[in-house]
Amino acid sequence: EELAASKKAVPVTAPAATEKPVKTEAAKPASVPQKPPASRPSPAASKSDLHKAGEVMKVALPRGVEIELVYCPPGTFKMGSPTDEMGRSADEEEHTVTLTRGFWIGKYEVTCKQWQSVMGRLEKKTGGDALPVSEVTWEECVQFCSRVGKEFRLPTEAECSYRRNL
Repeated sequence: EELAASKKAVPVTAPAATEKPVKTEAAKPASVPQKPPASRPSPAASKSDLHKAGEVMKVALPRGVEIELVYCPPGTFKMGSPTDEMGRSADEEEHTVTLTRGFWIGKYEVTCKQWQSVMGRLEKKTGGDALPVSEVTWEECVQFCSRVGKEFRLPTEAECSYRRNL
């Protein structure tokens, strides 16, 4: 199931890169080191070594709203479902997937408040400000990500599955 499809909640993801989204002050700010610790050999350290699995970063959105991202390191996992699983579809064949790069993904689904702070409007609001946004198109989700920042995009199906398995 691809979360980017129409009428789904909107997760966002940003690649793990040396250029990070703007962080805002929080009660307990996330530690995002710029360089690997001295105990690691700097030239050999990969970008993924700069972050720890589950590390949280807050990103400022317009109108004083924030979105939390969580870091997912590179890794290998099983995607799909076993052949003996009840209700399994034919296209859900279990297979091994390796993600070679870490990535940042929304810790929670995008809320109505976050959506409105970036997009300025929400055609159909199906609940309160703290509830996940729904009934938006894939194109609107892509536009939301690009307005948040050039390094933001919708996650792949593999990234969503991997995040659920961490």
